[in-house]
Amino acid sequence: MNQLSAMRMFAKVAESLSFAIAAKELHVSTAMVTRGVATLETHLNLQLLNRTTRKVLLTDAGLEYWQGCKEVLAQLDALDASVCSATRESAGS
Repeated sequence: MNQLSAMRMFAKVAESLSFAIAAKELHVSTAMVTRGVATLETHLNLQLLNRTTRKVLLTDAGLEYWQGCKEVLAQLDALDASVCSATRESAGS
């Protein structure tokens, strides 16, 4: 799993505070989202989420990382849209 997809998974979990909701929105299994977030936490060597059987909460580091993820992912989405738009325009008449 690459870091970018793990960041997207983490951002969805942080937004919804639910692994199940994030998985549903991303069209993947809950186990895949859980693994992605765990991989990201291992990569960063810190805990981003506090998990209990009833709820998920962001740690202070998780909140800071989520803010950064939102910015990075928004910039990436804007870049994708810009390139796709320019490609469509140049492929026209």
